[in-house]
Amino acid sequence: MTPKITDPTLRTKKTQKIYVDYVTNKYDHHCIFCAKDDLIKEYEHWILVENKYPYDAIFSTHNMLAPKAHVTERTKLYKDEIEELDELLQELDYDMCILNKKKRRSIPQHYHLHLVKL
Repeated sequence: MTPKITDPTLRTKKTQKIYVDYVTNKYDHHCIFCAKDDLIKEYEHWILVENKYPYDAIFSTHNMLAPKAHVTERTKLYKDEIEELDELLQELDYDMCILNKKKRRSIPQHYHLHLVKL
């Protein structure tokens, strides 16, 4: 499903326009997590990346945490990956963790979490 500028979103109008343009005209279907685009920090099983199209209408910071393993859902993670995830969520300084519903994910082929600060 291609996003539209008029879709309900947590992005500002400007960021939503840039996001829609990217998805519509420039997205080459590579996995940003496997390519480690905009990497902030790498852990044993996870990577933290900056979100180029943040939910900036209400959040000051918006990053994403993804497993290095290319999996589509949490149930495909191994125990040590889940344990590290739990540790990271306690350690990292974010106000909220947002998990998109599988059907609405803009990157459906790689499980990830949105970490945001107010």
